[in-house]
Amino acid sequence: MHKEFETYRKKNPVEIAIELNTQMPGIGIWNIEKRIMAFDSMVEAATADTGLTYDEVVRTLYSLMNINKDFDKAAQTAISHASSIYPLGVSETTYHIIQMMAEEAGMPAASVRG
Repeated sequence: MHKEFETYRKKNPVEIAIELNTQMPGIGIWNIEKRIMAFDSMVEAATADTGLTYDEVVRTLYSLMNINKDFDKAAQTAISHASSIYPLGVSETTYHIIQMMAEEAGMPAASVRG
């Protein structure tokens, strides 16, 4: 486990989100692909050797949405494109997280990634 992530299991989602906030990449202006790639980047940062479950990652991402306007835009874009996200090249983990968040939001999700 990376040193910077060793304490994540001891922190709550808000504390982790505050740490992740410093890693948020730019999302551009009305650039859907850049927003989805920024979301993918943050999911990867939240899951990289942290030992967090998918549910903990989702709670962390919701917390990050509340503290970072650009991440909120990126997440909303990714969630709203959940049914067609596969061609955009996100990781398997990000794909699963997006589908979870879309389902929680009552939005259509892709049936199976193939």
